[in-house]
Parts: sequence; structure tokens; C-alpha cells
Amino acid sequence: KYHAVFLNTGLVYFGTIQSENSDNLVLSNVFYIQTIDKTVPPTEEGGATTTIPQQQLVMKGEEPYAPSNTIRINRSQITVIEDLTDKSQILQQIQVRLKAK
Repeated sequence: KYHAVFLNTGLVYFGTIQSENSDNLVLSNVFYIQTIDKTVPPTEEGGATTTIPQQQLVMKGEEPYAPSNTIRINRSQITVIEDLTDKSQILQQIQVRLKAK
């Protein structure tokens, strides 16, 4: 079962709860949303290029420093934990990514 874990820093992690205690929550199969700037070419000659923010789902472990796909989160950093349902677009994207591996 996948969960959305909201932190007081504004970050949100998506994953399965591997274990938890009064101090920490261990999340595995972790994904998060990263915003990147996408450059769009000008629509007319001589026009300026524009940059628009675009969100992408990143699987923990795909970063250049290749961390593991499990993270330990200090409970004091967690504001909300929500269950993801089958209707979740994030969960659907995660399932597509996992099948492609």
C-alpha cells in the first residue's frame, strides 16, 4: 500500500511504509515530485524563449549519487500521512514506472 508522507519542509514522499516507531518512519519504494524548468522555443521569429516549470516523478535512487530507495524520516518532520487510492494519478504513474523496470 502506497502512502503520501508530507513533511514540514514542504516535501512530499510517496512510498510504502516498511517500519515505524515513535522516532522514525522507514519508507521504501520511494518517489517524489521534482520541478524542473523547461525551455520553450519562441513562437514567432525574433521572439524570446520562455521557461516554464514542469513537474516530474522521480524514483529515489535515480539521482546521480545513487542512494538506496529506502529513506528514514524523523517523525518530528512529518505533518500528514495519507493512503493513496487506486484513483491516484501519482500511484498510477508509480505503477507504470515499476512495470517498466
